[in-house]
Amino acid sequence: MLVRDPRDCFVSLYLQMTRRDPSADAALKQKSVSELLRDERFGIRGIVRAMNDWLDEFSGRKDFTIIRYEALRASPAEHFRDLLAVVGETTPDMSIFQEALEFSRFENM
Repeated sequence: MLVRDPRDCFVSLYLQMTRRDPSADAALKQKSVSELLRDERFGIRGIVRAMNDWLDEFSGRKDFTIIRYEALRASPAEHFRDLLAVVGETTPDMSIFQEALEFSRFENM
């Protein structure tokens, strides 16, 4: 499971709902960042609750691991190798692996 700091998730959600999504509810667009942060459905507590629910649901599985978005961005090769190992690929072809890493760089999105 790829997880991101809930604070960063909230900032992205806030910007999406108030500035980028023309179909977002007008009442949400009128809320201040502070009001939306405390919103029962879209606020930080809801984000943390959803993340904890996912953790409860999946953490007992043998094929489960948590990869932090921030760690993946800091050391993509290391953490992507860890992810491949979870799904059974322990010796990837390094030339293909490196090419895939380069192709999937954030800047290429």
